[in-house]
Amino acid sequence: MWLATHATAWHPDFLAREKDLDRLRKAAESDPNATWERELFAALATTDERTRVALVNEQLTELDGRLQEWASVPRVCARVATSSAFLLAALVLRNGLADNDTVSSDLVQGLIFDGLTVIFFGFAGTAFCIVANRESRLATRARSQAADAVVERFDPVK
Repeated sequence: MWLATHATAWHPDFLAREKDLDRLRKAAESDPNATWERELFAALATTDERTRVALVNEQLTELDGRLQEWASVPRVCARVATSSAFLLAALVLRNGLADNDTVSSDLVQGLIFDGLTVIFFGFAGTAFCIVANRESRLATRARSQAADAVVERFDPVK
């Protein structure tokens, strides 16, 4: 989720609210982390329309790549959490039965309780990953829309 919300040094919403492109360009030049912003401002300052459109689209594609780079991680983490929970629960049952010579109903009930506890912790991890995935998608969408607003605001041909 952090990567989706920090794909660029500055949030495009901040850029879209600014009125002076030269001021933004100067600020980006002094910020070593603002590589995408510098490239975008340079593209917007290009005088040839066809070149400007191509360079701006390149920067929007770069932003999309940055935003999508780690997009599948929360889904993978959810799968790992669920699978690990079932695997660990099976190991709890297996080890509990293997370590005891006699199997009683109390032992089985205790092992089932322990196995379900492990599964519920795995499901809690899965639920967290699902929420992180949803929030990352929302943040990604908001950044993309804000970047489009920046381009519309500062593109000299409207």
